[in-house]
Amino acid sequence: MNFNILKKKNKNCVRVEWSDEIFDSIQLTDFDLETIMITLIDFEKKKSVKDIVLANYKNTPIYIVIKRDKVQELLDYLLSKFTQEEKYELCHQINLIRYDYSK
Repeated sequence: MNFNILKKKNKNCVRVEWSDEIFDSIQLTDFDLETIMITLIDFEKKKSVKDIVLANYKNTPIYIVIKRDKVQELLDYLLSKFTQEEKYELCHQINLIRYDYSK
């Protein structure tokens, strides 16, 4: 991978901090939310990474990012969404991730 190209791409992008208002406004699908949950599992394993990209805002150069200290808020948000939709197997996965983050 050519990191210079990656730096140029990131230089022209806007990074927006995660919030539940942003996620509600862009209306992420269930698949998107499940993908974010998988991303959080990988994020938990890589302790040296300080923040990650969660989503691309409507195919624009705007990326929604989250810092490590805000992950618990995102997990709470995902848990409430999946509970409302009665996807309890995903709720269990979120609780496992929350347990790993609390260590």
